[in-house]
Amino acid sequence: MEPVPVVLSKFEIGRRRCGHAPGVARVALGSRPATRADASSREDAPLGAGTPRALGDRGISRARLFRQVCGILVSVTAGNDLGGVLRRWRERATPPHGGVVSCTRRRTPGMRRDELAAEAGVSAEYIKRLEQGRGRPSAGVLDALARAMRLSRPEYEYLCSLAGHVPPRIGRVPHEVGPGTRRLLERLGDIPICVLDAAWTLLAWNAAFEALCSASVLAVGRERNMAWCVFTGDPENMRGASGFPFQSAIVTDLRATALRYPDDDWLKDLVTDMQTASDDFAALWQSHADSRYRHHQVTVHHPDVGDVTVDCEIMTIHEGDLRAVIYTTEPGSVDSARLAIAQGQYTNQN
Repeated sequence: MEPVPVVLSKFEIGRRRCGHAPGVARVALGSRPATRADASSREDAPLGAGTPRALGDRGISRARLFRQVCGILVSVTAGNDLGGVLRRWRERATPPHGGVVSCTRRRTPGMRRDELAAEAGVSAEYIKRLEQGRGRPSAGVLDALARAMRLSRPEYEYLCSLAGHVPPRIGRVPHEVGPGTRRLLERLGDIPICVLDAAWTLLAWNAAFEALCSASVLAVGRERNMAWCVFTGDPENMRGASGFPFQSAIVTDLRATALRYPDDDWLKDLVTDMQTASDDFAALWQSHADSRYRHHQVTVHHPDVGDVTVDCEIMTIHEGDLRAVIYTTEPGSVDSARLAIAQGQYTNQN
């Protein structure tokens, strides 16, 4: 006798969580989400005998069933799970204005809702609704939240699974700063150093860098991206950075980054917008110039001590695909004295 087709309602599937009925594939929140390639390869594969079918014995593809089940599970459980995870990760994240060395006491741990909202380009009220389980963020918002909280790739994938989204198949530009890099920043506390990701977005810095470049530390969103600031920002803030060698080095590095991470939508948008906003960037990008020169001299304008000319060294940290930008001055020079004054003022204020 042929097996009788099993027909489950959406409520029944949601109640059983897809893990207690024969013939229904188990879907566990937190497991590796299916990729777009997985879904496309199974799109037209009908389920076999003994598995659920639609009314009228019409076949239903595995991909369609997977989407339906994920939608049900999200509506049943993801509200609280997503909100709770988002809040825990926000409270452990590094505050955007704290850098590596924080001398001020905070009333709440990690990032505040308004800080996360500013970094991700949404409202604080929207973050509150998500944490209360009253909303389902889009894939773009999830990507922005992951960047703002510096999530790892597995954490990003888990966040996507809670929201019912399939993460991109190829990874994004990594933006995690490892403990070794943080120790380097702390031990070289009197030398201004900042750490950027491969897209040239500011991730971490030490107190000396904050004393010299407070505007960069306080910036949010795309204004934290050094490449964007060099090509579209006020040239008076960092004179010399607009010179051809430095610009060409940035473009060369960004082009290599775009090749390594072809599915990073944030990087794609950055490159597209810079080509529109800056003729210099567009010309360098189209010329395919290749500059490996890593030593530059720039003049940073400090609001209190005036212009400080520094030697700028760019180093690659292969673990995490990071960039370390190191500023030094000639010992005994006027610039060295001004840098010392700026650092002294910063120490007194904090």
